[in-house]
Amino acid sequence: MVYWLVSLPLLKGRRDHTWELLQEKTSYGQQLSSNAKLEVPELRVGTIDTLLQHSDDLAKMMIGTEVIVSKIRRTITDIAGPGALATLKVENLPVESYLTRFR
Repeated sequence: MVYWLVSLPLLKGRRDHTWELLQEKTSYGQQLSSNAKLEVPELRVGTIDTLLQHSDDLAKMMIGTEVIVSKIRRTITDIAGPGALATLKVENLPVESYLTRFR
């Protein structure tokens, strides 16, 4: 399973238009991907320096998170076998459902 988190510019100033175009190009006819919306609230950042600092902090957190998730996956596989990964749940939902319906 591979997930991409992408940010797209508003086309014609409307979110729904951008979403429909994405669906049209990747899902409806071509079956290239299955898309899910992740609603992100408007973000406020004071200065460019603050924005750059947050960006650096986020990059560090991402690396740390990847290391932790990798260790958890390896531990579960070592203890319960490779099939155990398919039965994992997050808040009583399968992992794929949780990721695509995250709020």
